[in-house]
Amino acid sequence: MYRIATSVVRGAAFDVSTRIDAEWTFRSAHAGDGQASALDVVFVRFLPRLDADDSAKAGHVQLVPLQLQDQRGAALRPKRLSAEVSHDEGRTWRQVPVVAAHAAVLAHPKNASTVSLRVSAATPSRRR
Repeated sequence: MYRIATSVVRGAAFDVSTRIDAEWTFRSAHAGDGQASALDVVFVRFLPRLDADDSAKAGHVQLVPLQLQDQRGAALRPKRLSAEVSHDEGRTWRQVPVVAAHAAVLAHPKNASTVSLRVSAATPSRRR
């Protein structure tokens, strides 16, 4: 079993997604001398509909579609998918529902000024 973790903090020019943390746990096997093989890791894309200023309305419910892709960009169907939200810059987290269409259901508090999302996903193994 292998684990890769990475973090990036982006400057003031990025007013949305100022910090991104990602972690993958996966299995891998020897690819053979001189052969390359894509890692069996999955990427989650968050696809919310936002206002013109890249914000969502506080005090409203919002669906955030979650798209899973492999390294080649192919869409994947998750075996397991869960989501959590924080409205205090990641100090506390709470589980949110994920509906069948792979969208997280967020109920933004009226006083919310930030939102952070955290997703955990598992996909069927794709042995090569």
